[in-house]
Amino acid sequence: MKKISLPKIGIRPVIDGRRMGV
Repeated sequence: MKKISLPKIGIRPVIDGRRMGV
Protein backbone atom coordinates (compact mmCIF):
# COMPACT_ATOMS: atom_id res chain seq x y z
CA MET A 1 0.00 0.00 0.00
CA LYS A 2 1.30 3.44 -0.88
CA LYS A 3 1.18 6.50 1.31
CA ILE A 4 -0.16 9.89 0.24
CA SER A 5 0.22 9.61 -3.51
CA LEU A 6 -2.90 11.43 -4.65
CA PRO A 7 -3.48 14.90 -6.12
CA LYS A 8 -5.18 15.89 -2.87
CA ILE A 9 -1.95 16.06 -0.88
CA GLY A 10 -2.53 19.75 -0.13
CA ILE A 11 -6.18 19.20 0.75
CA ARG A 12 -6.30 16.29 3.15
CA PRO A 13 -3.11 14.20 3.19
CA VAL A 14 -3.85 12.61 6.55
CA ILE A 15 -7.29 11.34 5.57
CA ASP A 16 -6.21 10.19 2.10
CA GLY A 17 -3.11 8.61 3.58
CA ARG A 18 -5.05 6.60 6.12
CA ARG A 19 -7.56 5.47 3.51
CA MET A 20 -4.71 4.16 1.37
CA GLY A 21 -3.41 2.18 4.35
CA VAL A 22 -0.68 4.24 5.98
